[in-house]
Amino acid sequence: MALSLSPLLPKRVLDVNGSASNGTPLVHLHESKSEERALYVTLSHRWGKKIPSKTTKANIGNHKQSIEFNSLPKTFQDAVLATRKMGFGYLWIDALCIVQDDRRDWASQAPLMGSIF
Repeated sequence: MALSLSPLLPKRVLDVNGSASNGTPLVHLHESKSEERALYVTLSHRWGKKIPSKTTKANIGNHKQSIEFNSLPKTFQDAVLATRKMGFGYLWIDALCIVQDDRRDWASQAPLMGSIF
């Protein structure tokens, strides 16, 4: 019988495991450790003309601490809730898990999107 391993986590994922005392989901950007494995969900979505919520060089530190659930677009909120309902703790959304104004991050992460999905 083959040993089944969870997939390697992408460089960054959203940790959606926690809840505030009022039941609101707690979300923060998780920097994966080398060879860290876990099951996760991905969201593919249409960006439109403006990215409604994104990680940048200026806010990545804050996103690692917390991302206000109510500040997320409805599509992202629904993805967080669905991920939790299915029993998963991690969610990958490109706009939040790739630093949008960092060319090096894009250059290293964009080619991996096929394996992330």
